[in-house]
Amino acid sequence: MEQQLTLAENAPQKIAEIKNRISEIETRIGSNQSKEVDFQDMLLEKVSSYCKTNGLVLKEFPQTHCFSQQDYLIETNTIIVEGDFIKLLKLVYGLENDFEIGKVVSVKFLTNEDFRSKRLYLSAVIYYQNIKMNRS
Repeated sequence: MEQQLTLAENAPQKIAEIKNRISEIETRIGSNQSKEVDFQDMLLEKVSSYCKTNGLVLKEFPQTHCFSQQDYLIETNTIIVEGDFIKLLKLVYGLENDFEIGKVVSVKFLTNEDFRSKRLYLSAVIYYQNIKMNRS
């Protein structure tokens, strides 16, 4: 009984620690429930403004792919950007560190050849995800 009593005394502190850990995990995975915004619109705005200021070409920005599992909704966006390697890398870095709504889960660099001009173009395929709690 004394052990249970000491455990009960530490319960509020442990609950506060667990809540802090949960909010830290939600921040890392991108589950930002306090902001009711359209994830795709904000991502498109961020990427297109970066492309405009750095001379990159936003080739494709297809519709968001949504997947629901248990109590979570996973939104995945595919972004295809063409341009210089360093600028593409800075875009990925900026999305990873400065954009807090989700996270970069994968990046694939591809070269495409323009058969008319015989030039190679570098493009980056960026997969960006946001995880939300399902509201039922």
